[in-house]
Amino acid sequence: MKIKEVLINNKAIEKISYYAIDKDDSQMLAIKNKIHAVWNNHFIDRRGYKKYIEACFLDVADADVITINTYFLEDDGTNLVGILDDSQVPDNLLSGLSTDRADREFHNGTQTIEVEYSSADLPFTMPDNCLLRRQTHNLNPDYSDKETYNVYVIGTVANVDALVKSENSSLSCTIPDGYTLAATDSFKLLYNSSDALQSCTLTQQDSFPYFDENLPDSVMHNLLLDKENIWYTFDITNETRTFEIPYVLGGVYPVEPLGANINLMYITETYDSSFNNTNVQNIYVQGRLNDVYTWAKSLKSDITLPMPDNINKPDEVMFEDDGAYVVQESEFVGNDDMDYLLFEDALEGLDDNRCIILEQEILEDEDYFKFTFDSSDNLTSVKLIGHLQNQMTRSRKVRRQTQIEHNFKYQDAITNLGTLATLVPDSSITLSVPKYDMNGFRYADD
Repeated sequence: MKIKEVLINNKAIEKISYYAIDKDDSQMLAIKNKIHAVWNNHFIDRRGYKKYIEACFLDVADADVITINTYFLEDDGTNLVGILDDSQVPDNLLSGLSTDRADREFHNGTQTIEVEYSSADLPFTMPDNCLLRRQTHNLNPDYSDKETYNVYVIGTVANVDALVKSENSSLSCTIPDGYTLAATDSFKLLYNSSDALQSCTLTQQDSFPYFDENLPDSVMHNLLLDKENIWYTFDITNETRTFEIPYVLGGVYPVEPLGANINLMYITETYDSSFNNTNVQNIYVQGRLNDVYTWAKSLKSDITLPMPDNINKPDEVMFEDDGAYVVQESEFVGNDDMDYLLFEDALEGLDDNRCIILEQEILEDEDYFKFTFDSSDNLTSVKLIGHLQNQMTRSRKVRRQTQIEHNFKYQDAITNLGTLATLVPDSSITLSVPKYDMNGFRYADD
């Protein structure tokens, strides 16, 4: 695995984000197996495809606290590999089932596999004001017959309600309060083996085809939430989960107006293990350190800042190398990754001119801040999410010899850099201090 990002809080690395180079990465598979052991194959999705963790955050204080936000779909190099295998489906159920279709459902909460029929055989006559979406059969995880099947119907609430009541007068068709029925939404009618209607529910697989089915209606039908990008935080030790769900871009205002010259990236809400909103809002922003910190201090004057507040501090000479002076400038500057060179005329008594390299403390395009607000809209923390730089450098001693060096532009301000080499053994790396020659070119740390 390789380090992707770090989350910095109060001058220390709090979390490290890793990504797998390949699907067989031993450390990433170990993390996935931990999650599977606690949450019963959570990362088999509703469509029946296994998923790999592409990247995850590990907590420095407890490596069993894992935050997942993206996945790889499993494939065999040509086709996606589904959990449904023709050889495992009982022979008495193969007739009429479309085992070669990808449109199959796997429900994590109930451990049910849905297999679509090639052609529907309805227990009722479909009224003219409703349409058939599809018909599926339910299997247990071991592919045994669950003896229930589903008929998916498209129509208005009133028309589907009339159909439901004609099949079972004690049932009705409803949708969540405030939800507007979309043209692609359908209703799931669950029947038992005796063709008796058991329930009618609004189904999300048509309007929201790739989301966790276990989301409650209050979350699933909140059209302002970007449910494709849920961040799951797993606490393996305590066997709990929490969730952070972003709003669609531009879907909501932050709880506090943004400060001057601050760029809003996205806003998220935090949910507990039961998907109850904790009323904790996170605002992700980019900007110059001066502007970001000015906004933070305007909200809470004594807020702990992730990096030293070097605003208005004089520049510092970091090191001297054969007449080349490397100077650390005092202020973080956003969206700028240049090293600045200055040349001075020779001082009295010296024959050579000097090359001064200003090693700018930089926040680049991939770096951003996380502002967290509690249920009373008070700012509680400001954290920096920064990425590791990987740069090929040449040796000054061996011809054409190069090596990859790793560094953070702000690494001199971090107090626990050693955790990068110890948290995950597969990702053990050494951070280098950039070195430059008299022409301003960077060379390898020999």
